[in-house]
Amino acid sequence: MSLLGARNSHADDVVECLFPIDGSGLIGVLRCGIDASTNKDGNVFTVAAVAFDMGRAKRANKKWDVALKGRVFHMTDLNAREGDFKGIEDKEVKDLMIQTVGAVRDYSAFVVAVSCDLEEVRPYLPATSSKDITSPEMLAAFRSAYGVMVHLCMTAVGHFAGGGREVSYTLERGDEGQGGLIRYLDFIENSSIPEQMCDLYSFRRKSVGGKDEIEGIFHSADLIAWEWGRQVARNAKGLPKRRSFEIIEKRTKNYFRHFGSGEMTAFLETFQLILDATSQEDVQRAITYWRAARPLS
Repeated sequence: MSLLGARNSHADDVVECLFPIDGSGLIGVLRCGIDASTNKDGNVFTVAAVAFDMGRAKRANKKWDVALKGRVFHMTDLNAREGDFKGIEDKEVKDLMIQTVGAVRDYSAFVVAVSCDLEEVRPYLPATSSKDITSPEMLAAFRSAYGVMVHLCMTAVGHFAGGGREVSYTLERGDEGQGGLIRYLDFIENSSIPEQMCDLYSFRRKSVGGKDEIEGIFHSADLIAWEWGRQVARNAKGLPKRRSFEIIEKRTKNYFRHFGSGEMTAFLETFQLILDATSQEDVQRAITYWRAARPLS
């Protein structure tokens, strides 16, 4: 077997291991990132997900591997020409972007990216909960912007997947607030009580790995997070869309959304009321408050 053949065989094995034994369902890869140009473009905080079924993940991975030439994809490094991309020429950057964006466009089941202004969200993040069995677990996740935005992202993923238990989520290790989110996902994965949340996310299972442990195509959520963060900043300045983002946006199934201050404030205030609820009447009052505020849509 050639070295390329051995590499592709190993890559296929890695992809297969992320799916259930029968190869069913989807892999949803999640990536969270703050725009690297914070001082220039503001505090755009983005979470993105790209979903693949097993067959398309394998084909996309081969195309991704050819484009990266053995490098580990990191959009920040690519943009800054650092790390694995130190000294890379503009033409190769352009070719790499065309190929990686093309792999997402041609093989993903759908893409999702949600964002907010980090500084606007921080003052309203939940801080307390009742002693109800689910509330402390939910607070562990949603006391961080990371957990809140992953929740919104996974909700959109669950919508596209059709609910049920179709998606095996892969997260890149190390994002701030991830520990609380993992505790929450462990809880809903292993408890029958919050079954409704599993259905909301179409959550089957999860895996967490470092950047060097994640197989090539599953870094594509990093690409989507970067592209959407850039686009939000460009929208604020009235600038046209980047060509790379236009290619992704033309997909049939995608969800790109920047949540403004008003709707995030209402959402987080409602969430705090639900976490503090000690009765069904308290929960109903929180829902009534939410309906009177501006709903997320």
